[in-house]
Amino acid sequence: MGAAAAGGAQAGIGALQMIEAKNQADMQRSRAEFAARQAEFNAALIETQQEQLKSQMLKDIDARQRQVKQMLGSQKAAMAGQGIDVEGELGQLFKEQEQQFALEDVQAIRNNAWRESMGLEVQKSDLRTQAAFTRLGGKEARRQTLVTGGMQAASSIIGGARTYQQG
Repeated sequence: MGAAAAGGAQAGIGALQMIEAKNQADMQRSRAEFAARQAEFNAALIETQQEQLKSQMLKDIDARQRQVKQMLGSQKAAMAGQGIDVEGELGQLFKEQEQQFALEDVQAIRNNAWRESMGLEVQKSDLRTQAAFTRLGGKEARRQTLVTGGMQAASSIIGGARTYQQG
């Protein structure tokens, strides 16, 4: 009777090992999924940042263009007040020069926004890749845990069967 009880106990331990392996595997899957979703959420936040960046760029360009118009109007008024022909060569030279500065500023605003957006795009891509690899790693860890737990459980169950047979 002692061998039968010992064999049954070993078989029970094997069953518990399998249950524990499944619980650990489920926990690994949950952790990996949580980490992957966090990475995807962060990627979505970066998309929002990119939209805000584009909106801010457009506002900055608009502000610079309004500033040029105001400056040209002020220069015209100042030149006219001094008796200078605002439609003449000097007035045209000031206007062209100011418009060129504004064009360069607008291009710099666009370039800076593009660079920043590309940096964000790289981060977003990295986060999405990280999410995919986290899921794959979680699946592999889960599989390994189930295989190891299954082997331990099988070993315990087989050992219990042997003990039972010997008894």
